[in-house]
Amino acid sequence: MLDFQRLNETVKKMEVATLVRQLEALEKEKVVREETIRSVLAESTVRLAQNADWIPYQTAKVAADAREISRLEHKIVKAHEALEDKKFELGKLAMKRKAIENLREKKKFAFRVDETRREQKNNDEMYRLLKKSGT
Repeated sequence: MLDFQRLNETVKKMEVATLVRQLEALEKEKVVREETIRSVLAESTVRLAQNADWIPYQTAKVAADAREISRLEHKIVKAHEALEDKKFELGKLAMKRKAIENLREKKKFAFRVDETRREQKNNDEMYRLLKKSGT
């Protein structure tokens, strides 16, 4: 039972790690898109002086990147929610494992106490029999 619980906990940890990596990738992609928009807007003054045909491209590029950033932000929010859910589940699994470990320790302790009592009872019986046969 404890091994199964540990396995579930390990699987959940792996799921959390995967979500963290996905979240980092989404945030990195968002930063790249934001930097792309900044660079396009920074280049616009130079390019507009050279060629007015740059305006439709610039507008389309900025709009497309803005839509992508919005989509990424939505995905990031969903990923944060999923991550929080997985962390909560991981916490529940860790508490279950701890409870099982505590129960196991209590059973071990109770077994040791019973074993010590049996040994003491046997020793007392042996002493009583030896004393009885010796007198």
